[in-house]
Amino acid sequence: MRLIASIGAVGALAWVATLVIPVGELITNRVENTDSTRDRADLYVQTVQAVQQSPLLGYGGPRMADTTHAAEPLGTQGQVWLLMYSHGIPALLIFIGFLLMMVWRTAAAVSPPGRWLSVVPVIALVMTPFYGFTDINLSVMFFGIGLALAAIDGPVNREPAAQASSDADAVPYPRTQRS
Repeated sequence: MRLIASIGAVGALAWVATLVIPVGELITNRVENTDSTRDRADLYVQTVQAVQQSPLLGYGGPRMADTTHAAEPLGTQGQVWLLMYSHGIPALLIFIGFLLMMVWRTAAAVSPPGRWLSVVPVIALVMTPFYGFTDINLSVMFFGIGLALAAIDGPVNREPAAQASSDADAVPYPRTQRS
């Protein structure tokens, strides 16, 4: 019952927010004043054409290009395009291969946290064509994948601290004294 009440409360809050914020008007203005799908498609085509000129090493970073409404850098609008344009097709294949390997490797998770964390590389693969992984996004993604891999391997088996310190005193080989 509490779950249904909380869902109803969130729905009511969203309805009140639409009364205060002109959501319909904002969406209408956005659709009438821009054609972002065509702009993105133009950038994709220009990026692929540029990559054909330097497919192995890329160009080292995004560069400006004329689009319909404004100058947008080639090699933006998604991690696929950034990697392909900036570093070449081999770098893109290595990155996608890494994500696919992590999807396969983290699929073995059996604990609930491991299962949740195993979704991180899947989401990364889905987002790769449309969003760039810059700054904190890339770090969070790699930390999530690292935690997923750690969840698969299970807890680290370490000796208790007291036993480890007594083992440090025992020398596995004889020491020689210096004079």
